[in-house]
Amino acid sequence: MPIIRLDHCVIHVSDWGRSNPFYQNVLGAEVLPAGEGWIYRFGTQQLNVHGPGVLAMPVARIPVPPGGSDLCFVWPGPIEEAQAHLSAQGV
Repeated sequence: MPIIRLDHCVIHVSDWGRSNPFYQNVLGAEVLPAGEGWIYRFGTQQLNVHGPGVLAMPVARIPVPPGGSDLCFVWPGPIEEAQAHLSAQGV
């Protein structure tokens, strides 16, 4: 069963005052509040943003560092099928 779409990406920023205007004014993102932080939306695509003051949950085993990213895909079936598929592929 193939991945059906990219759900969202996660980026980590170190300065909301610089990041929010950049993503909004330069890249045209809709900047929306999310808890103690922000998300950046480009139409139906979304960047989840980890940054100052955000206790992100859940996070990857090794959290995204500033300047890094984390891609999140949608699997169209039960998690057990995804685990079996990954195992069969040696992942």
